Amino acid sequence: MPAHGADAQAQQAARAVLAYFDTAAVHHHDDEERNLFPLLEQAGAPGACDLVETLTLEHDELALLWRRLRGQLQQIEAGSTAALDEALTHRFVALNRSHLEFENTHVLPLARQVLDAAAIERLGRAMAARRGVAFAGSL
Repeated sequence: MPAHGADAQAQQAARAVLAYFDTAAVHHHDDEERNLFPLLEQAGAPGACDLVETLTLEHDELALLWRRLRGQLQQIEAGSTAALDEALTHRFVALNRSHLEFENTHVLPLARQVLDAAAIERLGRAMAARRGVAFAGSL
């Protein structure tokens, strides 16, 4: 963007980022907070309460950062500006990466360990319903 401004390529990239974080990321956090986290707590998973608290706080911080970044991306999408707050962007990317890494190394293994097939099916059905798609079977 420094060299070409909010050209068609930058506008298309901004549109793709907006679409992802306005839909898929929202569904992902809803999946966890509405369905997965309660299942882990109900199963008495070791450390689940601390894990849920940490991740929920990160979801809140990510949402706050996204609201700030979203407006800048909308301006780029419209071709009216070619600037992103660099510190904000780096913080958002870094927190998303560390958050996903933590989920993959701690949350998913814990879920596999403590959730039975029925709980996993309930989770899958809720995720499918949130997205308006048919449930395809076991996760």
